[in-house]
Amino acid sequence: MRLPLIYLVLAVFTGTVHAQAPDSNHVDINGHFIGEPVTRFLRLERDAREDVDVCRRNSIRSSCQGLLAAVDGGGRAEVSTETSRDLDNPDRPVVSIEFVLDKGKVVKVSIPVDNVGEIAKKFGPPTHESIIPSRNASGTTWENHLTVWESPSVYATLYQDNNPSVQDHRPLLVMESLEEHAREDTAARVQNVATQ
Repeated sequence: MRLPLIYLVLAVFTGTVHAQAPDSNHVDINGHFIGEPVTRFLRLERDAREDVDVCRRNSIRSSCQGLLAAVDGGGRAEVSTETSRDLDNPDRPVVSIEFVLDKGKVVKVSIPVDNVGEIAKKFGPPTHESIIPSRNASGTTWENHLTVWESPSVYATLYQDNNPSVQDHRPLLVMESLEEHAREDTAARVQNVATQ
């Protein structure tokens, strides 16, 4: 009789510990997650929904063809929206969020973040962290910071560009599907070979 009780206690304890650990496969950023269906994305993003409505009325524009293909036919498009103003912090700037839609789903989200601690809490311990020494033509040096989280379905980076000539030093969070990351990695390698 004791053995089944011990298994039950272990199962409950293990489930509790597992439930408390961050699951980077289902992390949401501004209510969005990787793999989110385009229909849900449009419900949450008024700017994108308005762009789609305009394109449905005037689909001759070249920018509309890609957007409508991504929304209706599983094509690929990049969409930019803005966060609404924060009524508690009216001086806070409006933030642009970049999305990539592909095959009917959100495959990439890019957004500057104010609270790095919140991001670290959502993703848990990073897979990799690095400091990138940088220098400009006039000899000024600084260090940029890169944090990477990899999971079975999501690749996320938090990059802080500390270049003194850049005005906004907030880290940029990029969260993408593994397929999207592989696609961009391959494109970057091809471009590096072409420029050498």
